[in-house]
Amino acid sequence: MATGVTNLGSGGFSLVPSIRGLARNRILILVDGVRLTSDRRTGPSGSFVAPEDIEKIEVLRSPSSVFYGFDAVGGVIHILTKQASTGRLLSGKAALRYGSINGEKGGGLSLQGRKGPAGYYLSFQGVDAGNYSSPKTAAYQAQRGGLRHKNDRGNALCQRPPLGRRLVPIGRLLAHPGLKPETGLSLDGGIKFMTGRLFAGLYGFVYSIDDMIERYLVAERTYTYGNIERGRIRGVEFEVEYFPVQGWKLFGNLYAMTGQSLATELPLNDVPPFRAALGIKAWAGRFSAEFETIFQTKKSVPGPAEIAIPGFSIFRSKAAYRLDSTLSVYAVISNLSDRTYLARPDPEAMEKPGRSLSLGLTFSF
Repeated sequence: MATGVTNLGSGGFSLVPSIRGLARNRILILVDGVRLTSDRRTGPSGSFVAPEDIEKIEVLRSPSSVFYGFDAVGGVIHILTKQASTGRLLSGKAALRYGSINGEKGGGLSLQGRKGPAGYYLSFQGVDAGNYSSPKTAAYQAQRGGLRHKNDRGNALCQRPPLGRRLVPIGRLLAHPGLKPETGLSLDGGIKFMTGRLFAGLYGFVYSIDDMIERYLVAERTYTYGNIERGRIRGVEFEVEYFPVQGWKLFGNLYAMTGQSLATELPLNDVPPFRAALGIKAWAGRFSAEFETIFQTKKSVPGPAEIAIPGFSIFRSKAAYRLDSTLSVYAVISNLSDRTYLARPDPEAMEKPGRSLSLGLTFSF
């Protein structure tokens, strides 16, 4: 995940991105230049785009309302999907994968071709999964398009249920018609250092928002909104990549930020705690391997619609091998230490899955 970017929400389709402590309807999401909109209180989500069909994701970590409109006050995330890129009339890729934590079984087929100025790209992706569990409690997660979660506190979420199933309520929102519009001033800057083997970037920012619209938890799964006189978010970010020798890469990033009401000095929602990631990648011939660790401190003083969560550290490893020019396999082990943790301070968030193994195979033609 990009430096300064995290996810918010209880899980599934309710997850939305946060950039530098601003989220929900303050982040503009584009798919191939098309603006995503949503009437949900959590804001739009691009999770309907299959990862297999994404060419790249561009993240603008800075207020951009002057160029993109009011919903880009926190930044822009632009999802660019794959396009027909070959000069052949027909080429493609087939993939299979399996996940141990919930019996996930997935597969996909993509086809593309080009002749002269005309081209096409077609993709068919499917996934099915059963229940998953954290090291201590059970949680439930179904396939894309029908999603259900449950934790030991009894909170549940169901969206787009299969035909004939009852829709479980996901909470209430109390209207506040007297809200004032937000106005703000932002200041951000940075410095980058690049050589043949090293890239490093250090950035800082301060956002000041008058009449900031804040979310409040007034009862169980019941929310409302209100203005605060002035909110301020400030922080620093750092990212680095280093290639010590041929076939090796060290990489990492971190961010630290704070957010509070200047009138009451109370914390704001959606401002993540300190987080750092550090990893190493090696490759030689047809083989590659990667190891990454993520550390996050506790959030002991949550915002008005959040809960306190403890800190955590997790480890992840990945290995891939290319059998020939068309066939490759990979394996990923997530949460190596089998830690129990909450990644987000959402009152309805569930513990993340325990140790899991994912296997995959891809065939290109």
